[in-house]
Amino acid sequence: MLGKFIAIAGLGALAFILPVTQASAKVCKNYQMQATGGSAQTWLGARAKARIAWHNKVSSRLGRKWRFWMRSKDRKYDCISRNGRETCAVRARPCRLGSGSPVSECKGNEVRRTGSRRYKLDDARRSARHAWGQRVEDLYGAEWAHWGEAENSRVNCWRSGSRRQCRARGKPCR
Repeated sequence: MLGKFIAIAGLGALAFILPVTQASAKVCKNYQMQATGGSAQTWLGARAKARIAWHNKVSSRLGRKWRFWMRSKDRKYDCISRNGRETCAVRARPCRLGSGSPVSECKGNEVRRTGSRRYKLDDARRSARHAWGQRVEDLYGAEWAHWGEAENSRVNCWRSGSRRQCRARGKPCR
């Protein structure tokens, strides 16, 4: 009787664990992204600055869901010491939580769109990504218009008078 109770309790616990495991599965890109941080007085400080630079680069190129260093795979540090200061570069494969295949279906042509002129750089970047998404949706449909899934995505910005303007480009993927 006690054995049956333990078996049933074990199955009940397994039922709670399985959904959590599936929901927190990681999907990772098949390439690494690299970033270099500023110099610091200690290795710890240099490594932290490099991770922050990686976080910002991944977030701007792939979207916020990919930005977490601790979720990434194949993490590597490359640090050097010059003139009593430490500098580190990091590289890792960005990962996000969720289900699905990391291998996406992508369109063959890159889509480019320029956003409107804005006073703040972040607003100009957002405007360019939004314009890119609208154009992709017009061409291929809403399921292709996710900036975070785009291949070789990047945003280039420049000054336009007293304002900033950016162009987003990338291959739409789903």
